[in-house]
Amino acid sequence: LGTLGGASSSANGINDRGVVVGRSVWTNGETHAFIWSNGVMSRLLTQPWITNSAAFDINESGHVVGYANTPAGMMQSFLLAGATYTNLGVFAGGGFSVARALNDSDHVVGQSHITNAFGTNPHGFRWTNGVMTDLKTLDGSGSYSSEAYDIDNAGRVVGFAFYYCPWNCWDPFIWIDANTNGLREFEEMIALDNLTGSYGLARGINELGQVVGEAALSGYSTIHAFLLTPQNGQWNTDGDYNTPNPYMVDMGTLGGTNSTAAAINDAGTVVGSSELANGTNHAFIYDAGLMVDLNDLIATNSEWTLANASAINSSGHIVGSGTVTGQTHGFLLVPASNRVTLTKIDYTPDSATSSVSLFWSGRGSNLGFTVETAQNTTSGMWQVIVPTNQWPVQSLFWSD
Repeated sequence: LGTLGGASSSANGINDRGVVVGRSVWTNGETHAFIWSNGVMSRLLTQPWITNSAAFDINESGHVVGYANTPAGMMQSFLLAGATYTNLGVFAGGGFSVARALNDSDHVVGQSHITNAFGTNPHGFRWTNGVMTDLKTLDGSGSYSSEAYDIDNAGRVVGFAFYYCPWNCWDPFIWIDANTNGLREFEEMIALDNLTGSYGLARGINELGQVVGEAALSGYSTIHAFLLTPQNGQWNTDGDYNTPNPYMVDMGTLGGTNSTAAAINDAGTVVGSSELANGTNHAFIYDAGLMVDLNDLIATNSEWTLANASAINSSGHIVGSGTVTGQTHGFLLVPASNRVTLTKIDYTPDSATSSVSLFWSGRGSNLGFTVETAQNTTSGMWQVIVPTNQWPVQSLFWSD
């Protein structure tokens, strides 16, 4: 996507119209929120006092949220709706806030510092029609800390909250305004538990209520991306914060130790970032139970290394950041229109000579692809099956 004239940029959000928002270094070295549309990147906020800003999300009306410095130099949340710029403010006693997401009704979520009897801590908020509601924390008291990361069109909010369990724990949560009064009341914040550790963070939710994020496997380490799909309207089976959530699927990694899921679209396709075995981070796409390195799906001579995928829209367009020609730039990935989709694998291990049958769709008149085999998906010993030219030759079926 380029930059605003400086050395770097990162893309954070995209709507279904393909309009992208993020932040970029400007020609004078300041970092500013940008909006990108039809190949043109522009500064989002041009008020003279704004010298530092970032945009994190954009809805279908083109309204944008993020943070920007105030004339007094404080970093605070904003909503830009058309030509109307609104500073969302902060909680009492706080000076900093950041808006991370909004839905199509301009309900905004993020976090703001608050000072109360428990000290000064960040609390997740939901902002609606000029009112910033404190989502508080899992114990309902407003003690400790929480952060909100995403909201769907039903008004459900996800994020994470800190509590003592009795040691230090961070739990992903979903907040549901059960009585639709717009207030945060006890038991409306539901703990989503973790995988098998004591840390978790929910980063995204789609309109089906599926939640993605990251969770630890042991204590606060070995952090893996997760996908949580509610069952019968429930996101968890109990209220015990210390037991694994059976609805939470460990998405694994690309061969390294850690991974995190950043976003999910309504088709259930997930994007994020994962470590490789060598410790570097690559952007991934996760679909139908398989995590794939996005760098394996682009041209081998692109000179790009896609490090992080931040958002995905309903058309499968993905934005994030990576390195190209030695600089960090934001990117937009658009799926190829003529793709092969593996629709089914048939395998019945009834003998040593059992066959594997592959079924695919999406064959085009000029589409060529290869079929490769390996003993497992992490193998480096993939081998092309003959014929090595184009598949399918005559039909949509192959067996070996």
